[in-house]
Amino acid sequence: MSEPRAYRCTFDRVGRNHYVAPQGFAATNADDLAHAVYKFAETQLASREIEVVCDLDAGVGRIIVGGFRPAGTFTIEALLNG
Repeated sequence: MSEPRAYRCTFDRVGRNHYVAPQGFAATNADDLAHAVYKFAETQLASREIEVVCDLDAGVGRIIVGGFRPAGTFTIEALLNG
């Protein structure tokens, strides 16, 4: 298993909140990062049907609620470990 890498996610919004501070996460891959963002997003959203998609190559992600409604997008910045 590879070592976790540090990432900073900068959100345009999460749900109706347009003032979300950038969040730091540690993850080993895109799915791991998506899960970490999901855990953060569920504290911000009323919906429990939350999906998070991360594209590490493009450096972007999105949050979807209810199966199809956009609830935010974010940029992903890989940080130097150590």
